[in-house]
Amino acid sequence: MARPSSYSEEIADRICEWLADGKSLKAFCDETGNPSQSMVYRWVAANAAFREKYARAREDQAETLADEIVAIADEATDSDTAQVARIKIDARKWVAGKLAPKKYGDKLDLNHSGEVAVKRVVADV
Repeated sequence: MARPSSYSEEIADRICEWLADGKSLKAFCDETGNPSQSMVYRWVAANAAFREKYARAREDQAETLADEIVAIADEATDSDTAQVARIKIDARKWVAGKLAPKKYGDKLDLNHSGEVAVKRVVADV
């Protein structure tokens, strides 16, 4: 089956629902009958309504990933499952931090409250 190249609200809604469920765009596009990633990106660039819907779906995706982190941590019962859980959690934390950096990203403190001292050192010759 050929990949759709024409934008439709039905496909847009399916993409956004997929993303909001925490799944990747790549996984969606890899399924038979779905548009390619590059086509979706072209639709995002060309269609303001879809761009807004897509951005909201990405925000929802970050929320879903945060919820998954708690569930994964709760399921880890021993050292073997804890190691696997740590990897899954780290991946979701990273993605959530990129999708919603203000909410889930690393906090940087750029305030400088100290002084800079310059000391002149002269060598004895």
